[in-house]
Formats: sequence, structure tokens, C-alpha cells
Amino acid sequence: MAVIDPIKVVLTDFPENEIEEFEIKDEISGTRKIPFSKIIYIDQSDFRLEDDPNFKRLAPGKSVCLMFSHDAKKTTADKSYRITCTDYIQDENGKVTQLMAICDRGVNHKTKAPARIQWVAESPLHNSPIKAQVNLYSNLFLHENPSSNPDGWLADVNPNSLEIKTAFV
Repeated sequence: MAVIDPIKVVLTDFPENEIEEFEIKDEISGTRKIPFSKIIYIDQSDFRLEDDPNFKRLAPGKSVCLMFSHDAKKTTADKSYRITCTDYIQDENGKVTQLMAICDRGVNHKTKAPARIQWVAESPLHNSPIKAQVNLYSNLFLHENPSSNPDGWLADVNPNSLEIKTAFV
């Protein structure tokens, strides 16, 4: 899994030094183990400070399931771990920098969570997360026909066509 724009989530009810491993089956590459710990990272786009009925991911007081947070040998996907956002921390500019959440560890849920989101755990034992440079590309030119620019097509190059991010995988 990968989180392109990571935000830290502290699971306040998860034991401090506990690390779980989920064994994930893949028909092509076999099985792999992924760690789960008190600190995980989700993508910024999977959280909103102001909830909206059409937004199916995490917001204060709202729950989501975590993808692959069940052991394929022991349980089924309907017992995936579910987190509920209980609080958050903002920086001086109002940007949310950390979430606090509680974790429902794989019980049979009475209601279906609206979404499953990707996550990456913090686990030094597993060298997780690993940082990766991600290049996000948008339109190279500002206009549909760059050669129509009176200053030449080079003047029509979009200076923001490449965004470089540090993702967690």
C-alpha cells in the first residue's frame, strides 16, 4: 500500500509497543505480511475536517475500515479493523497535522463502514514506513494549442506541471 500525502494517526486505545502482522494473500505474488501498530499514516485526501454526507471517508466522529487489516488465514474482510476519528491537531496555519482515533479491532460490525482506506503503519522492526518520491504530473502546457502562443510554445509550458511528493509505502 502507499500513502502519497501522509497524515499521522495515533490510535489512542492501541497498546504502545504492540505490533500486529496481517498476512495478505495475492494470487500473483503469493502472501506478504504487513505490520499494524499504534501509529499509522493515511492519505490527507482521506480526511476532512468538515464532514459532508457525500464524503465517505474519515472525519471527526466518523469511521472507516482499513484495507487489508485482517489476517486472511484467520478472518474475513468483514472483520477488518475500523478506526473512528476522536480528535485532531492543527498547525499555526490551520492545517491538520495529526489525528487521534480509536480502533475497533476486527469485530463483526453492526453497520457497514462507508469506505476502506489505504494506510501504512509505523514499525521500525519492519522498516516501515519507507519513504518514496512520487512525481505527480498535470498538463504540460497551459493551453490546448501551445503553438498559438505569440511568445512561442515554450512560453506556454505549465510551471506547475510537476509536483514532487514524499509518500510512505
